[in-house]
Amino acid sequence: MIMKQLANKTEISYHDLLLEFPFKGDETALRNMEHAELISIATHNGRPSTIKPGKPVYRYVFERLVHDTVFQATQDIAFNMKLLASAESVVKTCEDELVALNNIDAGTSTWWGPNRAVKQRREHVLKNLHAAGVKIENLEKQNIALKKLLSKSS
Repeated sequence: MIMKQLANKTEISYHDLLLEFPFKGDETALRNMEHAELISIATHNGRPSTIKPGKPVYRYVFERLVHDTVFQATQDIAFNMKLLASAESVVKTCEDELVALNNIDAGTSTWWGPNRAVKQRREHVLKNLHAAGVKIENLEKQNIALKKLLSKSS
């Protein structure tokens, strides 16, 4: 992910990257990459601000790696597998919450229908469940296409 972005741009926002998957606020991997001199983290007013290649030649290396279809396919599959695990975790969490909501609703609903708060929460959870399901389908399709690409290139 970082290599793709740095292959296309001279620098990327530290905080935008830190908030995205797979970092989710944990800067340990970024600091390790900086320590290995793969990237350089620039600061502004004493806080991390931007990320650049660790050395100017690395931008060229990142471009070469990003345009290497075999390398990129293997990296994309590995990244997609982590995204799939995350999405499947969301599905499991949503399923568990729906069961709990049904149990709550069974004890609190009236003859007019379900408790409004439970109904709203159920709708929200169902939206998250649907979004995670769509994400899983798309990632699995991408992995199938990437694996076909790899089988053709070997």
